[in-house]
Amino acid sequence: MKLKCPKCDVYLPTQQMNVDNDVAICHDCGEIFSISELMGVDSSFDINDPPLGVSYDNSGIGWRIASTTRNASTYFLVPFTFVWSGLSIGGIYGGQIVRGEFDPAQSLLGIPFILGTLVLGLLTLLSIVGRSVVRRDELDHDAGSVFLGVGPIGWTTRFRWSEITNIDESLLANSEGQDKKQITLYRNSKDIHFGLMLTEQRRRYVLRALRQLVSSR
Repeated sequence: MKLKCPKCDVYLPTQQMNVDNDVAICHDCGEIFSISELMGVDSSFDINDPPLGVSYDNSGIGWRIASTTRNASTYFLVPFTFVWSGLSIGGIYGGQIVRGEFDPAQSLLGIPFILGTLVLGLLTLLSIVGRSVVRRDELDHDAGSVFLGVGPIGWTTRFRWSEITNIDESLLANSEGQDKKQITLYRNSKDIHFGLMLTEQRRRYVLRALRQLVSSR
């Protein structure tokens, strides 16, 4: 991970860091800093005590943090999805099936409702049995990935840990104008966002764990 000198805002090369002693030296301004403080690491945080729904595995050469995306929205999404799909799709296509007639105009009108049902179905699945996984590869220690999905099916974003310049929470405004928190891995190219469906407790654990793991590299 890349770190910046908080005084002169230049990146500190790895040669100017001593991870074992938690010390970073900026040769531009001569200041000495704590790596853990630059990373925002909480010294009271216990990475081996994850909250319910989160697992942490570390083989010594690679690690993995897995979090369930199951949350309270399940109690709303499940019945809403069934009602939405039943009324919209059933109303548009069910009548055609009963009558034995095909109405092209009405069928085309129903396409947005089908897409909406698929999105709601995916969100429902994620809120019941979904998971988010962040890992460092055991063979290539600089290789990282973030996964979101159900079982082995989902989306994976791959990156290099050496590209990451900061790890923090960021806000994402939803359609109701309400801000939702997510974890952001900042890098010079496209930032990586995840954790929107994690509960506050799980998201805070993942954030602190990532800061600790990356600062100790």
